[in-house]
Amino acid sequence: MGWAGSRVVLRNSGRTTTSPNLTRSDMRSPSSSFQMMVLSVSLGLAACGGGGSNSSAGGGGGGSGGATTPSTGAPYGTFEIHYKTDLDFTSVEGVMRDGVPPQAVLWEKKKTEGECSLYTPTIPFCDTCLPPNVCAAENDCRTPPSTYAVGTISITGLNSTSSPLVITPVRATTITYQSAEALPLPPCTEGAPIRLDATGEGDFPAFGIDIKCIAPLEITNKSIAIESGKAFTLTWKAGTVEGARIHLEFDLSHHGGSKGRLICETGDTGSLTVSGALIKSLMDLGVTGWPKADVTRILTAKTTVGSGQAQLKIYADKEFVVEIPGLVSCN
Repeated sequence: MGWAGSRVVLRNSGRTTTSPNLTRSDMRSPSSSFQMMVLSVSLGLAACGGGGSNSSAGGGGGGSGGATTPSTGAPYGTFEIHYKTDLDFTSVEGVMRDGVPPQAVLWEKKKTEGECSLYTPTIPFCDTCLPPNVCAAENDCRTPPSTYAVGTISITGLNSTSSPLVITPVRATTITYQSAEALPLPPCTEGAPIRLDATGEGDFPAFGIDIKCIAPLEITNKSIAIESGKAFTLTWKAGTVEGARIHLEFDLSHHGGSKGRLICETGDTGSLTVSGALIKSLMDLGVTGWPKADVTRILTAKTTVGSGQAQLKIYADKEFVVEIPGLVSCN
């Protein structure tokens, strides 16, 4: 599951507010969750390239006629335990907002076969929509939701130097939670219980979320290689935790923006097959250098927080460069 933030500091009703531009793929979606695939080129063709409640409040700019739609005000929190497979450590971080962040790119489902779907992007147009606002739909300019402190976060069940692992909010241009300690990988034993507790702050009540530890992700394919019109099967060492899911995402084009994504979600059974027809459809959209495939094992738990919710995600992911006959990527 990069942060960006900015601007104004306001004081009202005992709350401290700062203006953010906080975007993050919100912890895995087509997203988030949480984008990968590659294009095959004809044989022999080489392609290159291609204190009270602390919050951060959005502000500025306008949509149609200069009007901007504010955030909803309902709590929306995401906390994550992230197994960084390629870096061999585990991070813990999170954020509480007063609404769901608007997305600047809309993904439309074009085709589905089995557990996989093909998506293509649309970028909405707004007459005027200045940062940090986001054009979320045609002439629909939205203010990013504010970020808030929810007190102290304590997490039990992880192999940290102190138990529980205690995280206090980082109060900067945005308010986030980030563990200063890099935990081992894995940070716990598969199936063991983990609990996150927040003490609450200001208008945000205390809450707790229970989840189970997952195993690290172990892909058994020697490589991720695809060809247009041919089915591809991903294999991995299956996990044992009920409810865990496997996400596979292909993104073949990056220069000038992605042309499409092929996203699959399945149970943690050890095998997933993508149809040759879907692979052909994605590759027909175009391909540029360094096509990607991301594989993620993820388990999510949620709880109610006031009129909204908070979720805890524990996930392990790994990124691959997809091999395609005839495609040579630039260094």
